Formats: sequence, structure tokens, C-alpha cells
Amino acid sequence: MSNQYDLPWVIEIYTPDMTNAIRIPMTHELLIGRSLDDESKQPDIDLAPYGAKRHGVSARHLLISADAETLYVQDLGSEHGTMLNGDPISPGELYPIHQKSYLKLGDLTLEIRLIVTPAGELTSTVASTSLPQNNAYILVVEDDPEVAKVLTLALKRAGYEVVVAHEVLSAIRTYNRRRPDGVLLDLMLPDMNGLEFCRYIRRDVSTPGIPIIVASADVKSEGEALAAGADIFMAKPLRLSNMQETLADLLANRPPIAKKSETKRLNSDAAPPPLSHIGEHGEMAVVYVAGYGNEPLNIKVQNAVSFGRGGRSTALTQHVDLTEYGADERGVSRIHMFLHYENQQFFIEDNGSTNGTFLNNERLVPHQRVPLENGSDIRIGMLQMNIYMLSEG
Repeated sequence: MSNQYDLPWVIEIYTPDMTNAIRIPMTHELLIGRSLDDESKQPDIDLAPYGAKRHGVSARHLLISADAETLYVQDLGSEHGTMLNGDPISPGELYPIHQKSYLKLGDLTLEIRLIVTPAGELTSTVASTSLPQNNAYILVVEDDPEVAKVLTLALKRAGYEVVVAHEVLSAIRTYNRRRPDGVLLDLMLPDMNGLEFCRYIRRDVSTPGIPIIVASADVKSEGEALAAGADIFMAKPLRLSNMQETLADLLANRPPIAKKSETKRLNSDAAPPPLSHIGEHGEMAVVYVAGYGNEPLNIKVQNAVSFGRGGRSTALTQHVDLTEYGADERGVSRIHMFLHYENQQFFIEDNGSTNGTFLNNERLVPHQRVPLENGSDIRIGMLQMNIYMLSEG
């Protein structure tokens, strides 16, 4: 295991005047104050844009420092003082801060949240007995670039190969290019909830035992995460040492096989929900319509499926009505395209639509079938979709 003392913290700083909180990695200390033209050393966090002068914030007001286990604040002899969680602090002394703390610099309220910490006591239910599996390939799904960098650093130092995706769709593309040995998954992602990716993995019966660690600040989502197939839920702030040890144990104890309809879960004896949308024949296509919610369209393709607005073309095909996705306003024809499944291969076909069908930005020739690759970008008229295919095994 790598030395935790040289791994960064990630903290979030917020004042009511900020549009968005500031997330920043730190290894030793951060100076907080307000910039002055004649100051040789400017603060790391400059509160001047947030009314620092009128709130009585000094140029060198506060120092945040850290060791491997604790974050501290220290008033630097500021003119108007500092309060921590409602109590005044003495200049020059170190005061520990915890998961969420409130400071007043003069009369400027500052909230500090811990997002990632280097070390901490093991809190997962997996016994910490295993060493990291060197060269294991880990997919990190995290939208915040600073958090993703720190997680990548920690995992690489523990001997893993790491790839990062910042949203669910790119995670699915990455997953289909190369199956990871383990997944570290955030839930609050920009395109949809990370649980959709968790469910996507668990539908893939070819890789039933991939360990999934879900990390989230929303502890209320733990039950949903476990029900979706996560092995472990870790509440943020995420402790890097816990994460490394837990991942090592999950990889070491990964089952070689699992039943098709089972999802490995810890802390629960309940059976996972059945995959009722998958039939006994055919293949499943997972369709995400850009800009329309978190739930994908799960379609069993037995022969051909038509896409458009309104009813199906014939009684021989399934039909996906895209009216609720703005098809009328986006130039989608009534029967715009077909999705075919033949000889273990997916194809799409433009049905002579008015505004065309585009595959990865290339316009299709009407009535010609074109093979699909997993994660392809498809545009019908001005409606953007991504289609992913899963085998039933």
C-alpha cells in the first residue's frame, strides 16, 4: 500500500455569494484571505470577489493544513477574528475540522466540506486482508476532474491501471471497448444517475462478477445502490485508504462464475429484481435519448424494430414511438428508421425519411442496412440517440 501522507485531500469551499462551490486538492496547506496589490504572497483562495473587504476578511486571514488523517484551520492573527462552528478560535492554534464545518472570517460565512481524505479507519464490511492486484484495470466514473485526478493517483500508486469516464454514456463506451476488472462509481453525473451504469453492468451476463464500489455523499441512496448491483456503498468523504483496501478485497474474492439472474451484493440477503424485459429469444438494445431523463429504453430485438412517431408500420415489427421525446418538433418521420438483428449482428436502416438518419455524423443511404457498433451515435432528424447492445448469453 502506498504512503497515504503524500496523497491529496479534496475539499470544497463555499460562501453564499458563490455561484458554484470551489473544489480544490491540497497536500499540505492553503492560505485563505483577500488579494492586495502590494502583497508579495497572494492567498491560495482569494475571497476578494465575494465581498471579503467589507466583511472584514484580512489579507492573510486563515490557514488550512493537513496531515494524513486530519484537516486543521488556524487563524493567522486576523484583524476581525475567526469562528469555527459558532465558537471563536485563538490565533496561532490548530483546530481540527470534520466532514462539514462552518467558519466566519470577520462576518463572512464560509462552509468547508471534505470530499476525499487520504486515510481513515476501515468502514466497509469487507475484511481488509488482501493486497492490491497489480495491473488490474479499474474504471473510475466521476464527473469532478479534481476528484478524478486524486482517485486516479491513489489507484495507480496501489498498482492498478486506471481509466476515467466523466458521465454515464462515456462510461458505457469505455466499458464496451474493454471490460474493467473493477468499477468505482459516483452517482451524481451530468447526463444521468450513475445507478443506470451499475444496472447496465449487471445486465451483462458475460461479466457477472465485476466488483462495483459506489461512492456518494447521499447516504440515503445506499439501498438503491445495493439493489442496483453495487457490492459496496462508501459514503463521501471518500477515504482513499478504505477505498484501496476494499477494492483489493473485492478483486481477490471475485467469484469466477455467477448465475445469470444473480447480482452479488453485500449486506443484503434479498434477491435482485428479475430482468423481466429480456425475453427468451432475441437481443436487448439499450437506447438513451439525449436530454430526456435518466431511464433508457430497453428493447428486445427479435427481428426488426421501427423508430418514429405514431404507430408501427406493419404487424410484423415492433415499434418505438418517439413522440414523447419531441419527435414532432425534431423532424422525425412517422416510420423513420429500422433496427435489425440478424446473424448475431445489429443493423440500422433509414426508411426513406424526410430529414435523414445519421450514424456517427454520416448520413445513411435510404433502405440500405448498415452494421452497428456498440455505443454508436445515431441521429434521426434532429433527435440524438445512443444505442448499446447486450447479449443474453
